[in-house]
Amino acid sequence: AIKHRCWTNFEAALNAVPAAMPARREGERQVVIFLSDGHPSVGERGAAGLAKLVHGWESIALSTLGFGHHHDPDMLELMSVSGGGQYHFIADPLVCEYEFTSALGAQQSVVATDVEVIIEPAPGCEVAAVLGVRSPLELNDFGAGTQRFFVAHIKVKANLREKSPQTLASIALRYHDEVRQKGEEIIDEVSVTLANESGAPNHKVIADQLVAGAEDVRRKARRMVRIGRKEGAAFWLAEMIENIEKSPVYTAGDETLLGGVCEDLREEREILLENSTKEHKDYTLNNSRATTIRPGRAHRRVPRAAESDGAVVRLQFESGPRAGEDVRIHGVVVIGRSSVVDIVLDDEAVSRRHAQFLVYDGQQIIRDLGSQNGTFVNGNRVWTSRTLVHNDFVRLGDVVARVLVE
Repeated sequence: AIKHRCWTNFEAALNAVPAAMPARREGERQVVIFLSDGHPSVGERGAAGLAKLVHGWESIALSTLGFGHHHDPDMLELMSVSGGGQYHFIADPLVCEYEFTSALGAQQSVVATDVEVIIEPAPGCEVAAVLGVRSPLELNDFGAGTQRFFVAHIKVKANLREKSPQTLASIALRYHDEVRQKGEEIIDEVSVTLANESGAPNHKVIADQLVAGAEDVRRKARRMVRIGRKEGAAFWLAEMIENIEKSPVYTAGDETLLGGVCEDLREEREILLENSTKEHKDYTLNNSRATTIRPGRAHRRVPRAAESDGAVVRLQFESGPRAGEDVRIHGVVVIGRSSVVDIVLDDEAVSRRHAQFLVYDGQQIIRDLGSQNGTFVNGNRVWTSRTLVHNDFVRLGDVVARVLVE
């Protein structure tokens, strides 16, 4: 952003981008990374107004990085959605350079841009609400293997005399294929057969509805934390947890997407209710934004600098289910109790996604991912990130490992 007499002007910075970019060559993708640690104080200060400026760019994508604990995550997220990019929270200066590199590197795997979903209700139908996204018409750019879903509530004027399927809406998916360099459109219809009696519940639809609803509740909780209403945020999280636990599709301890979302909500609520530092609260809520990404390890690309680092870093486990094992870590490694993380620790004191190790540019960094029982290095709790050195002792819940750097 542009500073003028100690003021911050987002509008001026965004307006300067199109003229500052070189001529776009055929097949070239231009990306702007917007890093902010605060709020605009002059010019346009509304999220919608800034998003509108970005939306007017031609063939330029925008990704946003929020740094520190005084920026507006909702504003940066809306700007990135409008710009076809991604928002990410940087909790600690230690990982700022890596996150910036990652944001740039992630653009190399984008396969679809300008993604739009248009829902056209049929006569007698109405789209009442859409869960899981800010707008059903504009989605972020898609990388290879990324899946995104949302749930639309459609009100229907039922015609129970009609026994054949009734069309509720037509859905069009439009996007630009970055590989073939041409626009694509896929159109389909949603139809149902209505009846007086209730049929068997569709468990997949129920689960998707709950996951999308949880993302909306998280947004509401983040807004409440920002204005100091921590107890209110915890209430909304608790209500969503109860809705999930009472649903017929939930089983405690399962490794489905819904099970993982419910456990994440529990951990966030418990941390909110603790008298933890402001940094820890903000980190937890801002770092839990990816519930619409299906489980898996490949949704985030590791920068080449992290992949090619020459240091050999190993974790020598001294207690817990992997006691006696040596595990080499490189690039970005997530450790936790879930079966879809990189290093699995089957221990009840370890959170589903407990911590992240980052080996990058000659550094070894550990980040707590909002764990319930904490991450400790040499007995000191890690609230955000910390650099590791040879012979450091790391404790994740009740599991202790020694860091070996060679």
